[in-house]
Amino acid sequence: MSESEISDQDQRNAIITTITLDLSNKHLKEIPKTIKNFNNIEFLYLSTNDIKSIPDYFFPCLPQLKWLDFRHNLLSALPPSIGHHRELRTLLLQGNSIRSLPIELGNVPTITGLNIADNPLEYPPAAVLQEGSHNVLRYLREQLRNENLLIPGTRCVLCVMCSF
Repeated sequence: MSESEISDQDQRNAIITTITLDLSNKHLKEIPKTIKNFNNIEFLYLSTNDIKSIPDYFFPCLPQLKWLDFRHNLLSALPPSIGHHRELRTLLLQGNSIRSLPIELGNVPTITGLNIADNPLEYPPAAVLQEGSHNVLRYLREQLRNENLLIPGTRCVLCVMCSF
């Protein structure tokens, strides 16, 4: 079995639980292509691997995903396709090499948990980053609105006072 495949045991476990797949600490260098076979996954753990990128097909193929743990990998970016996701609630990206968050992240209406600590982020600006995840998402939504890219109905679920 190559490092980029899901073991038979991990596949059986995902089928049994139907919602959780833990591929943490598996020395993965990329996301296994067979992940597309598990569109019912709600909780996906890919922490502490050597994954450098997330393919464009990743988010569209996992429409039920609610929790995504990519902590401690080698990610340098998120694909813009994340902006079309409608279920993602928690995104853990701590300890990667991400320099810029895509503004499309602001189009994910359900996100309530965002961990971006320990990344060399240059965008959004440092002043926004220092204000916490809620304000990062607010800032991204504002940028989307300014560029007429905000998907209608997208609003911040972290704060009822938020106008986005």
